[in-house]
Amino acid sequence: MFELTDPEFVNRCKPGDIIVAGRNFGVGQKSTGYIAMKALGLGLICESMPTQGYRGAIYAGLRVLAHCSGATSMCSNGDDIEVNFSSGFFINHTCGLKKTWRPIPQNLQDLISKGGGEAWLSTWWTSLEAS
Repeated sequence: MFELTDPEFVNRCKPGDIIVAGRNFGVGQKSTGYIAMKALGLGLICESMPTQGYRGAIYAGLRVLAHCSGATSMCSNGDDIEVNFSSGFFINHTCGLKKTWRPIPQNLQDLISKGGGEAWLSTWWTSLEAS
């Protein structure tokens, strides 16, 4: 993952890390990347991403804020940042910068908390069978 832009990323990343990306993140087929990010316990904020990319990230169960204008100018590689995906609150502890962006909508937070689209559907189906 990210081998072309940062060959050592996969060796440095740890659960809870946040990927900060610019405009048009996720253009094209990126579902395996979203699955990998979720499996590694990462989160994502980006300045913009296509609707289909956003849907793919949410379906994979990835925590993502997709309309974070100026995010890349607010942090550098290795900064200590914190993101609350439920409220949209961002803080860069390294620089002391704070910002609030539009949070993940509540219905999508529920889908993510269950592990993504397939897990949500499995839970839904099981609840129907139990009824």
